[in-house]
Amino acid sequence: MQMLADRSHRRLLVTGSSGFIGQNFVQAARARGHEVWRVVRTQQASKAVDTILFDGDAVALSTALQTLECDTIVHCAAAYSPADAPEQTASLVDANMCFALGVLQAGRVAGIERFVNLGTLWEHNSAGDVSPINLYSQMKLAFQGCLNYFAEAHRVQSITLKLADTYAEHDTRGKLLSLLRDSARAGTVLEMTNGYQIINPVHVDDVCDAMLLAVDYLHKTTQTGHVFYVVDGDTPSTVRDLVARAQAVWSVPLKVSFGAVQIDGRKPLKIWTEGPRLPGWAPKVTLLEGLMRMAP
Repeated sequence: MQMLADRSHRRLLVTGSSGFIGQNFVQAARARGHEVWRVVRTQQASKAVDTILFDGDAVALSTALQTLECDTIVHCAAAYSPADAPEQTASLVDANMCFALGVLQAGRVAGIERFVNLGTLWEHNSAGDVSPINLYSQMKLAFQGCLNYFAEAHRVQSITLKLADTYAEHDTRGKLLSLLRDSARAGTVLEMTNGYQIINPVHVDDVCDAMLLAVDYLHKTTQTGHVFYVVDGDTPSTVRDLVARAQAVWSVPLKVSFGAVQIDGRKPLKIWTEGPRLPGWAPKVTLLEGLMRMAP
């Protein structure tokens, strides 16, 4: 594969910068020397000097983007719902399809031909077959179909990074490990599923490294089209084993009630871990180190 000339500093346009992964990515990108512009959707948020407002008008956004001369879009924005509640349909479609397509269109017209997208491994069953577990993961998958089209019709180079469960010591999203930590701090019982599901969590620092590497990869290669890579940890384990590992390194006793809640929807008992990884990327934060960082 032919490689292009390297340029260490990029000018990035980032969506979802107020979210957990987006916030961490903006910090990591700026620490690497990249210039970052953030797409926001409210007038109040747009008062920051590093922001550009998107009110749903892709043509207006493309005009504004032409003055920024960004070279890559990094799409972190998403709306999540574990269930298929009908009242959440509009927000799921708006954030995961309409907003994403608006930014993609605006960037394409403005001459931004590289796009890094975040997906989820829950678009697949344990064998790797396409089988979204809920409407959220179906929307994420549908947008990737749009990336396929833009690659063929408009030569937009894109990479989707399909993430395993993410975590970090400063995580407040109510994910598994943060819930476990918070219940340990409070001395309360955490109700869980039967605990036999196999997951493979990845630290947000490693996710940001993969995203930055994906940006560089798009600039260094003549590859065209849309491809995906898996971003997961190196220690697949059952939820029960994960709790045991946490208890081994945390001094505070854990109170867990296994089997108290049902597994959500179509979630498989084992996360798919055999997908391709981005060339040159591997997780650096081991599960042991991550658990030690999260100690209550």
